[in-house]
Amino acid sequence: MVIMQKFAKHHKIFTGLIVFLMMLLLFMGVTLVKQHFYDPHRAYEDSLNILARNGFKREDVIPRSSVSRFQSFFGEPVTYSFEFVTKDSMRESKQYLEKHGKKTSNLTAVNAPIYYDVECYQATDKMAQLDHITGWVVDISKQVGGHSEYDPKTLQ
Repeated sequence: MVIMQKFAKHHKIFTGLIVFLMMLLLFMGVTLVKQHFYDPHRAYEDSLNILARNGFKREDVIPRSSVSRFQSFFGEPVTYSFEFVTKDSMRESKQYLEKHGKKTSNLTAVNAPIYYDVECYQATDKMAQLDHITGWVVDISKQVGGHSEYDPKTLQ
């Protein structure tokens, strides 16, 4: 302890630099931990809020799958994804199955052939520069029989 006090007394700039670097490292660590523990439930709620701003009623959204978390190793943002159906998509699913001569009596949200696929992630710097998109973003695409019917729409 005495050695550190003597060193700090004689090398104030160097000591200040070390303290600054330690604080910066602590800040970066807290930021990473905060991003890592952004829980799937909160991602789901944020996604529902974005969907509600874009015409989907919260009470009409019926989850088809649980929220899964994905992060690649190439610095891309963490992505949360899930699938859901609405009352309208369930009606469309029933019509789709009837058209293809399949049973509709045991139709549930899980086995519905028409559903929405959602990916929720934080906007990248490139998105902010090019399209002025910031904050949390939802990419949504309508799936028919497991194949995307539309290109994903980006909602904010």
